[in-house]
Amino acid sequence: MSNHLILTWKELKECGRPYSRTHTMRFVQASKFPAPTKLFDHRNSHPVWSYQEVLDFFEKRGLEMKQPGYAVVSVANEGAA
Repeated sequence: MSNHLILTWKELKECGRPYSRTHTMRFVQASKFPAPTKLFDHRNSHPVWSYQEVLDFFEKRGLEMKQPGYAVVSVANEGAA
């Protein structure tokens, strides 16, 4: 079992992302911000971002990232007993 740190919209704001959801998704579509994933296949599932990808994005641009109140999701490896 491994832990992956994820960020929700709220936590993305806490990190210092000053843009709205709509503007952020425009950046994603233009490949100017890391793309989110969804935790479930349902169409209304909330988007989440990999903490490491967002951290790399901030560091690459010389931006300061504040420490978020992040969520930890445990993901079981397939085939593990």
